Amino acid sequence: MGISSINGRLVSALTGISANASSRTKPNLASSSNSDAVKNSLKLRDTSDTLARAVNRLGSAAGYLQISKDILSSLVEVVDKSIALTEKAGKGVTSESARRNLDR
Repeated sequence: MGISSINGRLVSALTGISANASSRTKPNLASSSNSDAVKNSLKLRDTSDTLARAVNRLGSAAGYLQISKDILSSLVEVVDKSIALTEKAGKGVTSESARRNLDR
């Protein structure tokens, strides 16, 4: 099981917690005989919402990092090819027609 699979499952689970928490109405504290339990329940719900948002943001950041890594890898390939072509073009054994082909 890869990291992306684990992250995806965690985000799904926490998003479900967050969605369920936001769809419920907050209990009326005045009608509750045990207001400490209600307050603790609300704190737990707020904490799970915050955690779900944090995990979603971490997932977004990881996605941006992967895109950046892919772009940097592509740039490294381009620079490596440019260096190889420059070295090849600079050799005295490269014919004039081969140099023209390198310019394309």
